[in-house]
Amino acid sequence: MRGFASLLICVAFAFASVAAASKAVDITPNCKIVDARYVAVVDGKTEIRFVRHGYHWISDLSMQLLLANGRSYWFLFDWGSGSETNLISTGDQTAKDFKPPDGDGGVRPLPGMQFYALTKDLEVLSQGPQSANRAPAYLFVPGLTDALRYAAEPRIVLPLTMFRLSSCGVWNPERTSRK
Repeated sequence: MRGFASLLICVAFAFASVAAASKAVDITPNCKIVDARYVAVVDGKTEIRFVRHGYHWISDLSMQLLLANGRSYWFLFDWGSGSETNLISTGDQTAKDFKPPDGDGGVRPLPGMQFYALTKDLEVLSQGPQSANRAPAYLFVPGLTDALRYAAEPRIVLPLTMFRLSSCGVWNPERTSRK
């Protein structure tokens, strides 16, 4: 119960930060999540983008987190127990020698985390992301702050934040950093 209460506090904080820091966005009703770019409400520099992949996972997308310092982290999606969508941290998926994890094996730079996609009205979408899906207005990864602070090398400080849809358009999936 303690973990659930912490999650509720995190979600409430994130909703409040969205309401205070940004307006509801609706870039275009035709924006697909694979073409979407999300930025952290807290700094406007940390980004999330999605790339199609050919691996046998629950989603046909990978998620790339691009930090303001140029570092990049990659994730695949997995179902949690119940209706939750989880992120599985992987190595750089643009690397020529990349192989997706098999079961619980493989490179895991960060711990697993829950992933939430929300509409502009802050309704939580229960379905995991697919490339054909419309881009949600917001993304929330409640465990990201702790994962970066305690598991990343070197440690990275990113306050608890929501990510808002900021633009839509085809982008270069080879881009793994800002440099």
